[in-house]
This record gives sequence, structure tokens and C-alpha cells, in this order.
Amino acid sequence: METKAAKYLETAIKENASDIYLTGGQRPFLRIDGIMRPICEEVLKDEEVNLFLNEITKTRQIEILRKEGAADFSYELNGRRFRGNAYLRQGKIAIALRLLANRFFTVEETGLSKVFPELLKLKNGLVLVTGKVGSGKTTTIATFLETINASRGAHIVTLEDPIEYVYEPKKSFISQREYSADFFNFADGLKHALREMPDIILVGEIRDRETMRAALMASETGILVLGTLHTKSASETALRVEGMFDKSEQEFIRAEFAEAVSAIISEELIPSANGGRVALAEILLKTPAAKNLIRQGKYSQLPSVMLSGKNIGMETKESALERLFREGKITKETFDKYKEGL
Repeated sequence: METKAAKYLETAIKENASDIYLTGGQRPFLRIDGIMRPICEEVLKDEEVNLFLNEITKTRQIEILRKEGAADFSYELNGRRFRGNAYLRQGKIAIALRLLANRFFTVEETGLSKVFPELLKLKNGLVLVTGKVGSGKTTTIATFLETINASRGAHIVTLEDPIEYVYEPKKSFISQREYSADFFNFADGLKHALREMPDIILVGEIRDRETMRAALMASETGILVLGTLHTKSASETALRVEGMFDKSEQEFIRAEFAEAVSAIISEELIPSANGGRVALAEILLKTPAAKNLIRQGKYSQLPSVMLSGKNIGMETKESALERLFREGKITKETFDKYKEGL
């Protein structure tokens, strides 16, 4: 590719940026360690952005963009994968891309090494990894699936929009499916996946009631289901799940969710003492106490369960923040800043 926009992707790789933003009439921007900065002072032209998008996407994504105003896609350059979203702003095209890691993280690098052994024991149930965009959800799930892929035989089915990390089959059989190319509805994709005799199903994002209903149903059939939500805590996650359904269904859904959910990991990335970022995670595992509180809708009491379950890897964000500071992984300034928001 010879476009100016394509060269900015090469800059993103060189600078180890997490995100890149391109649109006509503005300077191109990178996000590095959470901080936005312009790549240069030169303003991009609309034609350059349009040409670049046509080079990196397929016809079906362009059609989705025209029809819905936004479209997700993935792209590879020089062995590095990007997850992208093209969208319209005032009728003009804008592009946001995330640079994915060029390797799978180790369990230790995720910051979840204490709880991973418990997660890897799971053979069924629902595991939700939650957090805002850019919080490390994709990395955590990729590490989990790759660890299973390398250690035991399983049929892993992923439903993604778009496919981000590409898994090379090792001890597992892997079926990666992409929205709009291999399936056209997450809820239906989940239902069809059950007929593919999987051991594990990843739902890239649980966006609506029908997908959540299908995920709960799948987890009840003896399959391990992984999914993501844009929630910041276990309590908020349980409330979001309940809120997806009509009031007449909520009591039943609370009971079903309490039975199905095996773990909720809510994470965000905060500045590391040595540069870069480190995961700050809240971890809830299924215990009789957690199950009862979810069934009763007493979500505000879940942090007390996490505090009492430290021995099996549970942790609140506040206790995780204190641990990171004790271990020297974050500075006092970062500790004080994030403690105020908890």
C-alpha cells in the first residue's frame, strides 16, 4: 500500500501504539499508553481516508457502513493485526483501529495468575470478562483460550465481530467464525454452534437479550461459554444482565444467571510504575454465597463475597489496587488517583 494513511499504521506499529484515529479534515492521532497525541501536523484529506478504507476492507463491510453508518473489520499489515471500526461523521468516513498484540500474553502477564488455575478447571458455565473499550478483555480471553489450546483437547468455537487473534490449532480443534461472513446474528450463531459439538464457545460481545438468553441456555447444556460486556464491576454486570429482560422475567433470569455464571472478571488498564499499563481487575467466582446474593438481586453485597474469597483468587478492585501498590507495580500517584474513583 502506498497511501499516506497506510504509512500511519506502520508508525503505530513502530511506536507500539494501542489505537490510531483517521478522518478527513483532521490530523491523524495515536494513543500510546492511554495518551492521545497527533502523528504529525498534516491534515488528512477525505479522498485519502476513503481510498485507504477501500484497500483494507471487503465489499461487505463497505455495504454495512453505508447501510448502518458503522462497520467492524480486521486487517493485517507486516504480520500485525488490527481491529478496526469505520463510521460516518457528518457524512464523511472516519476510521478507528486498535493494534493487537503480536503474540499471546502469558498467564502471568495478564495479572490474573492467581485465578487462572480455577478458570482452567471449568468445563461448563458462563464466564464474563467485562470492562470499557480498551480495558484488556480481548487479551484476557485470548490468553485463556490459547492456554487451553496448548494444554488439552477441546473443540473451541468463536463468534467474533471481527476475528481478532488468530489461533493455530495445537491440542484443540478451533472453529473461528466472523460476523457478516460466517453468521449474521449472534443469538442464532450461538444456537447453531451448539450443533457443532463444541466444548467451549466464545461470544465476542453479548449485546442484547436474545444473545444473553442463548448464552445462558448454552451454558446449561454442559458447555463453557465465554462472553464480554461493557460493565465495570461484578455488581454492575449482574444488574445489566437482569436489566436486559422484562420485569416479568427478571426473577427467573436472576435464578438462571446465578446458576450459570462461573466467574465475572471486570478489568481496566492503569499506568504501570515502569511505563506501559497494568491490569486492575475485580474477580468474582461462583460460591454458594455469591449464588444466593445474585438470585436475591443483592448485588451491592457481592464485594464482601470477593473479600472473603481471596484464598481462591477473588479480589475487589480496591484490594487489587492495594496489592499492585504493595508489589511496586504502580506509583503512589496512580494509587491515589484510582483509589478516589473506587
